[in-house]
Amino acid sequence: MSLLQEFGNSCVHWSLGLTFLVGLIASETSGVVTVIALPVSALSVTLSALCGASLNPTDTYKKRKLCDILDFFQIWMEILEFLAASATCARIASATIDYISNEKLREWFLGIESHSLGEPWPDILGVSIVIVVIGLFMMGLEKSPFFTALLLVAVLVTFGFFASVGCFETVVDLAKWSQDFKTCTMQTVISGAAMCSYGFNSSYQKITRHRLIKIVTMVFFPLFLYSFTTVVFTLMSHSKELAGTATPMLRVFELRDVDWARLVMSICMICTMCLALTEIFPSLYSLFEVLASKEWQIFLASLRYRNSFTGAPLLAIFSAGSLSAILAFACPLAYLVKILNVSTLLKAIAKSLLVLYYYYRPEFRNESYLVAPSSTQYSKLQSKNQKETNLKNKITGIISGWKKNVSPSRANRNRTPKEGTTQDDEYLLLNEYCDKSDVVLNEVSSDEDEKESIVSSDVEDSYSSTDVDVAVQEYRDKIQVATIDNFNENKYPTYVTATTVVIFLIIITIATISLSQVLIWKFYNLLWPCFTVSVFSTLIILVMPQNLYQSENGLLPKSVTPLCNLIAIQLHIILVSTILDEVWPGIVFWVSVGCLLFWRCDCCTCDGLFPNNNQKSKLNITENFTDNYVDTILISR
Repeated sequence: MSLLQEFGNSCVHWSLGLTFLVGLIASETSGVVTVIALPVSALSVTLSALCGASLNPTDTYKKRKLCDILDFFQIWMEILEFLAASATCARIASATIDYISNEKLREWFLGIESHSLGEPWPDILGVSIVIVVIGLFMMGLEKSPFFTALLLVAVLVTFGFFASVGCFETVVDLAKWSQDFKTCTMQTVISGAAMCSYGFNSSYQKITRHRLIKIVTMVFFPLFLYSFTTVVFTLMSHSKELAGTATPMLRVFELRDVDWARLVMSICMICTMCLALTEIFPSLYSLFEVLASKEWQIFLASLRYRNSFTGAPLLAIFSAGSLSAILAFACPLAYLVKILNVSTLLKAIAKSLLVLYYYYRPEFRNESYLVAPSSTQYSKLQSKNQKETNLKNKITGIISGWKKNVSPSRANRNRTPKEGTTQDDEYLLLNEYCDKSDVVLNEVSSDEDEKESIVSSDVEDSYSSTDVDVAVQEYRDKIQVATIDNFNENKYPTYVTATTVVIFLIIITIATISLSQVLIWKFYNLLWPCFTVSVFSTLIILVMPQNLYQSENGLLPKSVTPLCNLIAIQLHIILVSTILDEVWPGIVFWVSVGCLLFWRCDCCTCDGLFPNNNQKSKLNITENFTDNYVDTILISR
């Protein structure tokens, strides 16, 4: 995987975070709150991304089962994230073009200003941008590292231009700017961290080399961009002076009367948003193809049809583009931003739960671990009558001297098993007769005796192989199987431990939701009880036995991965609870649709598709055919 492909997904997050999210949060709250909220959001999202990298792409099932619902909802929430991201990019580009044209495009396209951010609604221009990008992909345009490189250049140029020009247009003193630390509250920091969650990459693809350097770059590079942009933006404008605007990064130049900078900044923002769409759409319609595959069968299999001329999945692109266009047309930008961040956090929660499921599932089977662990130990049985057995072996060796001229077939026919032994045991003892017998051949014998002696010598060679010697040695020594209670083996999860983990995860979820409400409504009397219950449940889950699940792409050690997942889940729940109050109807609708698609009845097994008995009699349908039925096939020559 090339370097640009590894950073392609991160560039999309950086483009939206730099051009819109940072300015929106800074204008709604303050620069100090945004600077403090950015590390909190980076820690939460990065921790989830590092834990989610422990999932192998081969951990899939051939048929849908109930345990696959976490994997399905991870994909389902990721689809919502891509849909909201594409619609947000289209709305930002449309609002930028409308601002540069002095709101004339709003009149041409029948847009009506009706929301808090002041963007046109319904947005016909945003739909047009989505349709153009969809048409390009349907005609054969593919995801290319060239577009990723252009997007990265556009992000760097936008940041460089804004930072260089903005530093010369500051009107707020840094000492006055730092006074907002006194008015900073826990609620505003958590709300700001939740609103900029999409600005950081929440899923890391397979990183081949130099993992530490790349991860540090993916975390600290956007953190530096956002923090420096926030400081410059808030130094150029007063507190909440640009609240309620869809393009705060443009209007800040209007406040400073820098008209030429508005044109350059608008061009940079439009190019960045359009290039971000070329990165979002391939990932979006590829997820539609995944849900239409044989492993899932959620969507129709025809979505995977590819045009023979262009090689593009036309139906998947059309379906994904249609949903994006609907969101860009009807959904206001203020609502889209919250859906975008909530879907990102919910996807991270589903991914963390999926990692915990793989670590604590009881039905784990590893192909390389062929022998199941048990608490048994094998040791040789110390015979008490060892002298008697040696004497017995000598006697049988002497007796075998006069049996050397007897054919093995006749000896086996006349042999009767002893008491306490089986027929197989007697066959194994033949090795002793063959090894300890001294073959003495008479010089003068008949032809029949010579034949029998040759057969006996061949049998001796066949019975003197290494495998038979080992088998007889094991039979002679015996095996004692002793079970030891305190055998030094690792314990593995069972269904009881898995159920315990699920119960305590539910307790952690309830306690974390209560803790978030305590922080928001300032009920500090309930702070320590909720925190204590959450910590106690976390410790109970960590002491549970784990299976041998190993990941090829894991970025964290296995010993700390469950703890990091539990911390990430609790952080995400706290962040989601602050912005879910306004967008919960849309999230509930999307989750309900996903549940219906996951548990829908298969079209081939629905009872309504089969005719009843009366209809069968009218149609003369015979259920059973006789075996004598012969179908005649005529083949033309």
